[in-house]
Amino acid sequence: MTIGIVAEFNPFHNGHKYLLDSIKAKYPESTIVVAMSGDYVQRGEGAIIDKYKRTSMALSENVNLILQIATKFSLSSASYFAFASINSLIKLGANKIIFGMESDNIENLVKIAKLLNDESPEFSESIKTFINEGYSYPKARMLALSSIYGEDLAKETTKSNNVLAIEYIRQILKYNKKHKANISFEGIKRLGQDFNDEEIKENLTSATAIRNSLYKKDIEIIKGHTNEFTYNILEDSFNKNELIFINDFSDLLYFKLLDLCKYNKDEAIKALVEFNDLSEFLAASIYTKFISWGESKKEDNSTFSFKICDFIDALKSKTYTYSRISRCLFCIILGIKKTDVKEELSFIKVLGFDKKGQALLSSVKKNLDIELITKNSKGKENKEFLEEMYMSDLYNNVLGRKAGKIPEREIKKAIVKEK
Repeated sequence: MTIGIVAEFNPFHNGHKYLLDSIKAKYPESTIVVAMSGDYVQRGEGAIIDKYKRTSMALSENVNLILQIATKFSLSSASYFAFASINSLIKLGANKIIFGMESDNIENLVKIAKLLNDESPEFSESIKTFINEGYSYPKARMLALSSIYGEDLAKETTKSNNVLAIEYIRQILKYNKKHKANISFEGIKRLGQDFNDEEIKENLTSATAIRNSLYKKDIEIIKGHTNEFTYNILEDSFNKNELIFINDFSDLLYFKLLDLCKYNKDEAIKALVEFNDLSEFLAASIYTKFISWGESKKEDNSTFSFKICDFIDALKSKTYTYSRISRCLFCIILGIKKTDVKEELSFIKVLGFDKKGQALLSSVKKNLDIELITKNSKGKENKEFLEEMYMSDLYNNVLGRKAGKIPEREIKKAIVKEK
């Protein structure tokens, strides 16, 4: 059996280990394939540590093959993120998908997935009504579910892992229907702290809490919350100033917006709405906030400062969540347009494998209907892959400048091979 999971390992921690250990205990002979975000993650920021080091972390815990989710999908909605992840895993031979969830009853998630795949006119109209009242799409969908199908079912959509689990199920159901396939799926109950908890309190803590501790330069507190191999990588990166946080991209965003907002308001909005997931309302808000940024500082002679986190906080509203705004801003930084994001894969990039993963690659690649890239220099003829490498080079440049070293070009980096 080949089991697929979707992850970001940002960074790897005991909760991820629990998921992998549970899978191995139940399916000891299985091959585990992971679809993992690359240099940018779904919450809308650069990964705290580069994708090759995170690949090594996964291989140290008996993952057999790691694939990269293309950045344009990682920085998109949960629906597109799930499409790219699930379809990549299936193309590489996964016949069962396993994911974490907060729900006690996976049937509730299946029911919601089916409702979303085949929306009734009443349900669609209810979502529109709540959106028109100023709610974000996730909130509007939850309220519509509650009003039509009951509060208990709607509550399942308020937890981050459940939201993604529902989207994975939706994509698997769509694939099975379209291809007359029988890809199965299974949920494993998430234990420990909440996905969004910001402080370490339990052994099974959240990646958010670990990142927050590292941001506060408290490296010692994360010891014991991940395996020794991962801790050593994090400690080394910490000591070399190679950990990446969202504000490290502030200058890139500032100069992008400086360029985009050089026109009058209407022209600037017209340019901004071309970027992925950016509405006209959000574009107008970005323009207005940006051109007046720092004006209040003049009165008290404060030092000018432009930080992405502060800018997102200024843009947040009932309609737009922090993560959605952050994803939109990173799409501006990286040049990802609405026209770039559609339910279509043009390549699959391999990040790493062990012997078992290599055997799987050998068995499936001859029947693949998509370009499989196992060496960066081999993707030179694929336009979308070249754009992916450009986005990685931006990340590598931010990393290099922060660490005070010459950035390494993505084309020179090699995939991780575990012996």
